[in-house]
Amino acid sequence: MTTRPHPESERPLHEPLQIFNVDAEATRLREEKAWQEGRRNAITLRKGGGLNVVLLVMKEGNRLDEHSAPGPITLNVHEARIRFSAADKVVEAEAGTVLACDAGVRHSVEALGDAVSYCVPAPDPPRVSPANPDKIREPTSGLEPLTCSLRVRCYICCGMSLRPEKAHK
Repeated sequence: MTTRPHPESERPLHEPLQIFNVDAEATRLREEKAWQEGRRNAITLRKGGGLNVVLLVMKEGNRLDEHSAPGPITLNVHEARIRFSAADKVVEAEAGTVLACDAGVRHSVEALGDAVSYCVPAPDPPRVSPANPDKIREPTSGLEPLTCSLRVRCYICCGMSLRPEKAHK
């Protein structure tokens, strides 16, 4: 089990059932040095089992510069308002709004007040390198690659390689 989602936290990143009090977690983030010094702050609430959840607190005017994610994302505004720019569109979203973005779409976020939101990025899919088809990049989703009874590792049943002759141990 993976632990330490945040230096100040002792709770695990992944369990069969997890319950989060977003208001309490946001309050704790606001008590930390980064927030006190005027910077945004974040904590990974869950990572693994095919689901990642990141809580983000931003002071008014803080920005997440333009970037993209390898998989689709949702951004859920919990408190205040944000400006979300993606795919040549600009949206001002308030509490209760859920935004969704396709994989690879460049986007940015700006806090229009002291904002709280949580992001749910899809786990990274495994990818084969075009330069080296025998090398498969491990996903960052927290999946544990395992070898099944056929000694073939794949994400459908267990973990990794789709080529039996190239299965990793």
